[in-house]
Amino acid sequence: MLASKLSLTHFRSKPSVRTVLCAVLLTIGSLSTANGGPSLFEIAKRDPLSLLPSMQDLLKNAETSAREEVGHDFVNNVINACNYSDEVLNKYRPHMYMVGLQEVARHDMQLAYDLAKAGYPEKVWRPALDGFTKANTRILQRQLVHRGSLDFYHIKTLMRPHEKALVRALEFYRKKSRRDLIEFSSAEVCGGDYIGFFNVRTSPPRGNLRIIREYFFQLCVAAKIDPYSINCDMWLTPAQKAEFPQGVYRYRVKWPEGPEECGKSEFTSNTEQIIAVAIEKTNKACER
Repeated sequence: MLASKLSLTHFRSKPSVRTVLCAVLLTIGSLSTANGGPSLFEIAKRDPLSLLPSMQDLLKNAETSAREEVGHDFVNNVINACNYSDEVLNKYRPHMYMVGLQEVARHDMQLAYDLAKAGYPEKVWRPALDGFTKANTRILQRQLVHRGSLDFYHIKTLMRPHEKALVRALEFYRKKSRRDLIEFSSAEVCGGDYIGFFNVRTSPPRGNLRIIREYFFQLCVAAKIDPYSINCDMWLTPAQKAEFPQGVYRYRVKWPEGPEECGKSEFTSNTEQIIAVAIEKTNKACER
């Protein structure tokens, strides 16, 4: 429930898309297990595959809507392990890792749909796709643990052999049994698209603000973690002039005086301008 009032204004023009934040984003705390159980990030670090079903459940509505926009008969026959997302805009490694896993879950779900729609038997594509998905999670996990790069271009490079292996498995079946099927290929590079941005402040300016993408808020709920606890460790505290990608967010504000306020809102932009969002004090206590 919205407790704080929002005001939005266009701020300034934004240059290229997928630009790294000019200011560092800080988490609300360390990876503490103050609530007696593992944090969301700790679960993902220990067993990344365990979160993929919940991630896919949260992605289903958006993916269905996207397919409806282009038509149900459309099949994307390009296999591309680009784990990019409009959320990878900061260098907080746990957040980058979690966004990478979100994209792995999306790839797995999209490819399963496309391969089935294209007419390939599940007994042909399922083992190959499972290997592809497991390889992607292992690479992300290894890069995280060994302090390697989590940049999506680098992950893409590491995934190229696995893209090609999936294509080979499909092509072997197509040439041997069903030459009428759509031919799949792999993409050599990652593409890009337009992303709207916003930055956020409190009004008056002394509020202690924290925000979290609605997706990660709901993922904590799915993992039976209190989304307002420190164990839901995808909450971020915006640094001054930090820029965020558009989307649906939850926010919390602690003021020097008065109750903590909280809310949920969607921030969108249709122009190459950053939207400045002001979360205003209302003196209404947060209703969780």
